[in-house]
Amino acid sequence: MADRVKTLQDNIKSHQKDLTQYSSFLGGLNVKNGALEQYDPFKGGYGRIFFTKMPVFMEVNLPEKTKKFKHILEYGNTKIDGLGNKTMDFETITGGYAGAQFEIPTVLKDDTTAITISTYEYSGSPLRDYVAEWLNGISDQLTGLTHYNGAMEIDDTIVPSQSNQTAEAIYVLTDSTGKKIEYATLLCNMVPKGVRMDHLDYESGQHPIAQIDIEFTTTKYESIQINEMAKLLLEKNQILRDYKSMTSGYTADTINAMPVDTITDWQ
Repeated sequence: MADRVKTLQDNIKSHQKDLTQYSSFLGGLNVKNGALEQYDPFKGGYGRIFFTKMPVFMEVNLPEKTKKFKHILEYGNTKIDGLGNKTMDFETITGGYAGAQFEIPTVLKDDTTAITISTYEYSGSPLRDYVAEWLNGISDQLTGLTHYNGAMEIDDTIVPSQSNQTAEAIYVLTDSTGKKIEYATLLCNMVPKGVRMDHLDYESGQHPIAQIDIEFTTTKYESIQINEMAKLLLEKNQILRDYKSMTSGYTADTINAMPVDTITDWQ
């Protein structure tokens, strides 16, 4: 009998193999071609993130720095973590002289409250500079007031509100092809939880490359429609998947314009 409803894997990659016709590991290790076709293990490590909304007041004040910050997080990240599990809350019912108990499921909760994006900092501190400006605009470090660093004077339609000071992103995990989506989620209400400063410490003889973690508050959403939007983002922002397709950056014109060394020893 065919399945009657859609699940969160609809619109993205879903398991289509008929594992029920194979004894898996219980019958011993079967790695013949027909069996291998059914055993396609999940492989992680192919994540992408797309920032679909940046804080409004930062886009007004710092459009170029906003573009750079967004690009670094999307293309320069080395790790994205913090996706929490889903857990069911239970209420316990107790009865009888012996106090026997059993559990009743009540509320399903998503444990995700923050995600962390790890990346390298660059000379000139574009990441630290941007995050510090973002947070100081929300709550001034000295006065505690919200002033958006002058954005409200530049654009009088901007008022202090959560919608004007948060970012949103779609996180996508693909299979090893980089094309088929294993998982997608919309991350909302994103605000950095602090400004990383510890990489600015000094120790004699040590010159480490600065890799920083930016932790964002977030609320996570999943749906079939979000899956579809993730597919569009992935198609729109394709990256190189075949090294044979790489271009050198040179053209026939630049090669022809190079000076020619005249070799005379065989002439």
